[in-house]
Amino acid sequence: MTRVRNTLLACLLAACVALAACDRSVAREIEHPRIPRDLHSHLELGTTTPADVEHLLGVPDQRAEDGALVYESERKLQSGKVDHQTTTFRFEGGVLSKVCQSRF
Repeated sequence: MTRVRNTLLACLLAACVALAACDRSVAREIEHPRIPRDLHSHLELGTTTPADVEHLLGVPDQRAEDGALVYESERKLQSGKVDHQTTTFRFEGGVLSKVCQSRF
């Protein structure tokens, strides 16, 4: 089951990287950097702690009451619109249980 979760996490992060790469020619980053491409190789559901995530990504933009760490980034597109991304790392029992990403 852990292997399936790790595979799903890796696929999620790879999809995010692919989406970001598609826009790279028409956008430039203006604030916080996006989540690193190789992050999935450093995270493991059921093992990674909040301290591990902070070591990799730095201080989060938000800390939810439930202990989740939230990282936000945005890019200004050539069209003038701003592309926002939020990545939330959720923990159960002190270890990573879920990674959620949204773009708007």
